[in-house]
Amino acid sequence: MQHTTEHEKEEKESHFGGFLMIGPIPVIFGNDKKMVYISIAVAIFIIALYLSFTFHLL
Repeated sequence: MQHTTEHEKEEKESHFGGFLMIGPIPVIFGNDKKMVYISIAVAIFIIALYLSFTFHLL
């Protein structure tokens, strides 16, 4: 019989987050607050790049 401790259960838990760009609108998802915030930051960066190239700001 195998016993798992609370610490081992936490290590097996996976965290995910991501975003899907539908046109100019990002759809952000995830199961961890930190991963969602990272996804928001990446989405804002990509939108900023898109806008800067579209309006020739770079």
